[in-house]
Amino acid sequence: MARLTALSLYGLALFALAGADTSSDATTSIPVSDSDNDITTNLGSTNIIPGRYIVQFEPLVAATATSLTDNDIASILSESGVDLEVQYTYVNPNFNAASIVISGNDTQPIQSLDAVAKVWPVSVMKIPGWKGEGMKGQGSLQTPLSARDSPNPPQNPPRENLAHSMTGVDRAHRELNLRGQGMKIGIVDSGIDYNHTAFGACFKTPGCRIQYGSDLVGNDYDGDTNPVAIPNPYPYDACIGHGTHVAGIVAGSDGVYQGVAPDATLGIYKVFGCAGEGSVGEDAIMLGMQAAANDGMDVINVSAGEPGQWAASPASLLANALSLKGITVMASNGNFGLENLYADSDPSVGTAAFSVSSHNPIYIWANTLNVTAAGRTTQILRANDYSFPWPAFVYSGTPLRRVADSAGKYTGCSGYASEALKGLIVQVDQTSDCSADDQVDLAAAAGATGILFAMPTQNLPRYLVFGAPHEIAVGMVTLNDGNAILAMLKANPQGVTVTSDDELHKWRHTDAGQVSLYSSYGPDPELKLKPELSAPGDRIYSTYPLYAGGYDNLSGTSMSTPVLTGVAALMKQYGIPAASLKQRLMQTATPYCFNSTLCDTVTTQGSGIINIMSALYSPVFASLNAFALNDTINGKFSGGVTNRQTVFTNRSKQTVRINLSAVEAYSVSAHYANQSLSDLPRRNVQSASVTFSHSVLNLAPGQSTSWNVAFTQPRGLPDKEHWVYSGFINATIIINNAVNSTLTIPYLGFKGDYRTVPILRPNTAEFPYLGSSQTNAAVTQAMSANAAGCPIFDMVNSFPTLTVVKDHPTAQIRVYVTNQATGKTYYALVNDVLDYAQQNFISYRPSTTFTWSGYGYTKPSKSDLARLANGIYRMKITALRPFGNPNNATDLDSWTSAYFRVSR
Repeated sequence: MARLTALSLYGLALFALAGADTSSDATTSIPVSDSDNDITTNLGSTNIIPGRYIVQFEPLVAATATSLTDNDIASILSESGVDLEVQYTYVNPNFNAASIVISGNDTQPIQSLDAVAKVWPVSVMKIPGWKGEGMKGQGSLQTPLSARDSPNPPQNPPRENLAHSMTGVDRAHRELNLRGQGMKIGIVDSGIDYNHTAFGACFKTPGCRIQYGSDLVGNDYDGDTNPVAIPNPYPYDACIGHGTHVAGIVAGSDGVYQGVAPDATLGIYKVFGCAGEGSVGEDAIMLGMQAAANDGMDVINVSAGEPGQWAASPASLLANALSLKGITVMASNGNFGLENLYADSDPSVGTAAFSVSSHNPIYIWANTLNVTAAGRTTQILRANDYSFPWPAFVYSGTPLRRVADSAGKYTGCSGYASEALKGLIVQVDQTSDCSADDQVDLAAAAGATGILFAMPTQNLPRYLVFGAPHEIAVGMVTLNDGNAILAMLKANPQGVTVTSDDELHKWRHTDAGQVSLYSSYGPDPELKLKPELSAPGDRIYSTYPLYAGGYDNLSGTSMSTPVLTGVAALMKQYGIPAASLKQRLMQTATPYCFNSTLCDTVTTQGSGIINIMSALYSPVFASLNAFALNDTINGKFSGGVTNRQTVFTNRSKQTVRINLSAVEAYSVSAHYANQSLSDLPRRNVQSASVTFSHSVLNLAPGQSTSWNVAFTQPRGLPDKEHWVYSGFINATIIINNAVNSTLTIPYLGFKGDYRTVPILRPNTAEFPYLGSSQTNAAVTQAMSANAAGCPIFDMVNSFPTLTVVKDHPTAQIRVYVTNQATGKTYYALVNDVLDYAQQNFISYRPSTTFTWSGYGYTKPSKSDLARLANGIYRMKITALRPFGNPNNATDLDSWTSAYFRVSR
């Protein structure tokens, strides 16, 4: 879908739709004057940085130049007459742009320049919700690092990288000596602890492995509250640790610990400060990408983004442009797997970017405990110890008991008799009756030496949130292990003991090989296959700042993405061109399947887990990386069947036989039949049926042959529930009667008409609503034009707001106001992204509020932008459904507010 021409004034749309009155204005309007320049400055937004925009310039057609210079950009923008400051420039043959700050908010003079293609408000992006474990000295974002000022903070030792065997990296190191020699890798993140021995304990000195990079924003920078860059001299990872961990996965080298490309040269581009919640302007992420490209990086890692995004976002377009220069951009797809579909992040959603999911590794480094009862000892996985200064969960033959509190419950919320727990580890139930802090403190007050929680999860034990460290050690086990311990205690009430240390032990992941629960679902808003690839990302042991323990387990697509980054560097070192990387990696990946007939959905794993050795040595490749079947209307279906074709090419010097088969994957849906949104993706085992023109192909050396496949949509899935179905075509390659390798080609389609997917959440008790900017709460609704019943806004201290929930990304939102007295309708000047808008998520930006400034216009040129007169108005919002026509009312969701009065 083509991107609409422009955004202006916080995403103000410049296109007239049916319903906007373009006749002469009978209502008294006040033209915009110099004193009105900041008409939306104080309206606020959670999605964008006020007053900051990204301006993209038209492609150059002159034969003598392909890129603008900084002087060219300054000269072009000066022609607008707008008081502005250029923050950053992005100069490439295929993408020339600038980030600007303007003193007012009217970008129309800039948009009207012939050399300007698009103007976007700058979106706020975040580090995906990565999870750290409780290693020695570990701190966290927004929390002072307790070990940081210690002269000798506790340190974790380097350990073997257990994920390499899943991806073939161990063999690439051992058999091919591929270690990233001669490759340059850029990491756009929170910086790096360059004092760490895994990076040579140096920065840009001769022979140092970190030869490029800089701090681009400074420690006080925050995209939400303080988007002002004051860079420091060095890109030191002063507070987050995320960038140091990512860099270690890519290229750490510390004795037994080896990253994917440990001999590569690094460029570190710090774009996250220490303030706020790890937020950053999209323009700063793009600055890091551009700086890495300018320094000649071969691969760029971006473990950040905004969920529910479009391939037409500025960062995604920059990633596309860099790929045309031979630079590979690896980006995390996000950690919104406990949300819903269409949650892809940018820039990973970009057409040329690699979008990376996360699988669980086979083995992890973990804390354990040994429980002994009746002479039998059982080793049990426990959550890693909380960080210093918490006491470690270290015991030797310490008695474990389950003791009722004063209320007879096993939560401990009512406290215990004095010294009732003296010298004991007490097992308690997790509860909402009191806080976890209270449970620990009350146990400690009764003399307990430790407390053990059984968590209500069947997989890995997760963490409780505490307000502060406590004086006794805290341990957590899974629900199943907790039940096993309870059985031991029941059989041996006074004879159960615990022995444990603070070392990490090699442990098989309880969900080994599966797609990580947090890994975001696709596809992208235009039904393109995203994510595309996956790598181990859960409980990955890697470098961490020395002030926070030196090493740590972290989890997320932020951890799987640098695996792909390092692998891309190794493949480039081997001589594989950048343009072939996606084909080789996708087609040789291995999806996670529950059995021989059912795999996990393509929407959350793409092609599956990569394997570098297969990518390097597969003798056969196909012309398509995936079958994108689209929806029923646009996918060329006839009677529920669509025919597709790909070409297989034998690149080897031997004759090959290809045995073709198909395996279905779970179908997933974000909706119920009544169009309401499900809390989590619904699953169904029904999928498309697949038939082939040939089930066996024989190819001579160098031969290519076409192959036809027919997909029949799953007939048992109702169209009104908006199911996304998927699966995999497997091509098993036989040479000399032995299996050589297997190619995998995923397919993905949408059952029904994609245009029927609702955008605006249907009317509920909560949304949509007309509110006030003073409280952002709903105001008294007046469903008649009676002035006495209308909420009143003075347009100084209070502005009318319209709050909605977008259950799906939308390419176009429009907000209108209609004057009750004249019947005239105007485009409303509001303060948020209107074109290519992300959806709202339960846990992240759960709603969107549009605040009306009191200004409106009727002409696409916005030449009649004016402050509308006092009077009674209604607001209306429309949202374009997927693949919809903005001029077709049936393709629009809409909602109209009650009446309200503007009285200045």
